Amino acid sequence: MGRSPLLVPVLFLMLGIALARVGWVEAQDVGWALPALAALGLAARRAGARWGARVSGLVLAVGLGAAVERINRPTEVPYIDADPREAVVLEGCVVSWPRQEDQRVQFVLEAARKARLRVSVYLKAGDSLPELRPGSRIQVTGKLRPIRNFQNPGAFDYEAYAARQHLYWTMSVSGAAGLKALPGSCPVSWTFGVETLRRKAEERIRQLSSDERVRAILLATLMGERDALERSWKEQFRVAGTYHTLVVSGLHLTVIAGALLAVLRVFGLGRGWLLLVVGATAWGYAWFTGSEVPVSRAATGLTLFLACACLYRQRQLLNILAAVAAIFLIMDPDQLFDPSFQLSFLSVAMIAAVAIPVIHATSWPYHKGLWRITMVELDPYFPPKVAQFRLELRLLAQTLSYLSRLGPGFWLFCLTALLRATFHLYELFVVSTAIQASLTLPMACYFHRVSLVALISNPVVVPLMSAALIVEAAAVITGSQTLAWVTERFLRGIVVMVDKFAQLDPGWRIPDPPGWFTALYLSLLALVLVSATRATRLWRAAVVALLIASAVLLCSPFDPHLEPGVLELTAIDVGQGESLLVKLPENQLLLVDGGGFPAYSRRKQVLLDAGEDVVAPYLWARGIRRLDVVLSTHSHEDHLGGLIAIVRNFRPSEVWATPYSSGSRWEELQKEAHRQGIPIRLLHSGQRWNWGGAHFRVLGPLPGRVPADEPHNNDSVVLEIRYRLHSFLLTGDAEEDVERVLVEAQLVQPVTVLKVAHHGSRRSTPPEFLDATRPAFALISAGWANSYGFPHPVLLERLRERNVAVFRTDQHGCITLRSDGRRISVDAWRWPVPKQLRWTRPSPAWGSEP
Repeated sequence: MGRSPLLVPVLFLMLGIALARVGWVEAQDVGWALPALAALGLAARRAGARWGARVSGLVLAVGLGAAVERINRPTEVPYIDADPREAVVLEGCVVSWPRQEDQRVQFVLEAARKARLRVSVYLKAGDSLPELRPGSRIQVTGKLRPIRNFQNPGAFDYEAYAARQHLYWTMSVSGAAGLKALPGSCPVSWTFGVETLRRKAEERIRQLSSDERVRAILLATLMGERDALERSWKEQFRVAGTYHTLVVSGLHLTVIAGALLAVLRVFGLGRGWLLLVVGATAWGYAWFTGSEVPVSRAATGLTLFLACACLYRQRQLLNILAAVAAIFLIMDPDQLFDPSFQLSFLSVAMIAAVAIPVIHATSWPYHKGLWRITMVELDPYFPPKVAQFRLELRLLAQTLSYLSRLGPGFWLFCLTALLRATFHLYELFVVSTAIQASLTLPMACYFHRVSLVALISNPVVVPLMSAALIVEAAAVITGSQTLAWVTERFLRGIVVMVDKFAQLDPGWRIPDPPGWFTALYLSLLALVLVSATRATRLWRAAVVALLIASAVLLCSPFDPHLEPGVLELTAIDVGQGESLLVKLPENQLLLVDGGGFPAYSRRKQVLLDAGEDVVAPYLWARGIRRLDVVLSTHSHEDHLGGLIAIVRNFRPSEVWATPYSSGSRWEELQKEAHRQGIPIRLLHSGQRWNWGGAHFRVLGPLPGRVPADEPHNNDSVVLEIRYRLHSFLLTGDAEEDVERVLVEAQLVQPVTVLKVAHHGSRRSTPPEFLDATRPAFALISAGWANSYGFPHPVLLERLRERNVAVFRTDQHGCITLRSDGRRISVDAWRWPVPKQLRWTRPSPAWGSEP
């Protein structure tokens, strides 16, 4: 295992954790074998059978990983039996400082040990809050909701993310009257002092900078406080591949520690004290930024590095990385599945396994050769090629001096400065390339984006942001207005650069790769790491293969998960909104609406974009990279809001819309479509056409409707799609007056599947409409425990009376109905569909094959 003996065992420890998580290895199955394997390994070692000892040790690492995963697996999740629509009274301890935005105040309350909820208090005029600080005991009265994921394939597992912070619920409190201070106080942890210091630093940052964006970047890079960063600002850094510079991580801690080390060396501090002060400062900074796990990992790694330096031991980066990974995985094996851990581990591993060997083999000898270039007597101490390089550089300086009549010392200084800058940029480019190659798979799986421009943006932005971080820290510590002015100009320049780099990126988005490719990619990564300590032909071949695999993943030549000859209608769970995916028999794709989250308050931004964060991950999970058509049924936010991101990411051939589209969001969609050269087609009642093996007929909006300044439900496109014996009626948010006119004009006929209008409200889908359409299946898109009470009980009773099979996104999650033209199958994300409903033959009333 060369100079990194911990690396391979830790990789097998990770393998054991992963196998235990997917259920391929159970801890109880290997628990009895662990002592036997340990004894076998020791016996083989004593007998001189080194390979036997190694194999036993690696199998032991797998078993240890499985055991650690099982021991740390949570046995039960806190539960409160409460209806989300009912008021609940809870008592507990405040464990975070409150944060206020407009009329909303948020804080975290611990109701029981490791059972927390995020409380949002919506203030009314004249409200005054009781004292809220960590340790305060209060009683809250409000509506309690468990944290819940969107029920779609590919959805982010927010439940697990919040559970790592012991957060399981959110509570909405109407007015300060819902809060009551209780006598006494709760024990306050040592973090209370850190939080107090953080608040003082935050106040100073707000005083030093008047620029809102600069202030938000200062809070994010120095303190890890990203709440002030607007979504559009973060998106620019993501597109440019430099978002990691905004997140407090190992980079920031290393820069702070390195700057302190340079300052202390000037004062001649002894080696031991020097390393002790730097290590203590690193841990202090980690605690100051909130003791987040990524920073703690970096502090641990730095501590091990300094300990090796203090003990005069070899400082092998891969070995230190493996030790840090082992420590944190044994304490919390869930970190293996955390994107932050994966990205950090792979980045540092590829710097050690690829970037450093490549740099040492190419530029580093010449870079080192620039040291004291004027001292000819040092040339014999360098390798022959480097000595020749030094000699030729001095000759070039003399030649330029003769031609320009400037001294050779001047030209030698200019040449060495230029070469040093060139070598630095080259080395940063190598590091950036190695990191990007290793992160292509996790970036594609988690963010569906690989920034090509990151190869050139990081060598520029990372050094500038590192320098800015040092100036920022000095400005906050000293309170100097001069340093604050320099910091503000520095960050403004960085922001301009990031915006320019973001404009260069092609904006390619990558769907989920197939499982076999993921396994191949991970195998290549492991091969690169394991063979790195020898720099053999195997290592070179593995590096080249990894680069090729990254290029293949970037091109994503894999076919999406589509079944030809089948028409699919999928209701995607977008909360209290609507988004439908129609897959036609010839594999064309039509997305009807994109969901959305209306902003009813004066908040500057909505935290989630339904298109980017909910609909797109489902499409990428199915391997879809392009859409053929996007349809906006009408311009309400809960239908149109997500389509801007969808058009930007999936670049459809056409956008279809109602002729009565209006509003600011519609204008944004138009601009995005025009920017990409996508034509917009307005649909009118009476239009018919065949496409993708199916027949389309537009029933609404009704002709003669008077356009209005504000969007209305009755602007909705009502669309019928027919495939052989089956038909699907998509109604948007059309209300009962429109549906009655369609019945009276005999424009509707029996259908197989009815997408119920307006999320199942009482004002839609009257009895006569149901009698005219006679659906076998009803599809309702509604938010779980929504405040409107959709779908309405009266509507559900109407459907029940007519023996209609009802499927709801609030109960069943993502729902897919598939038709081969003769039979219908139904699949749901949360609810096992009864076998008798999975394949249903059509009734004669549903029509005949065209």
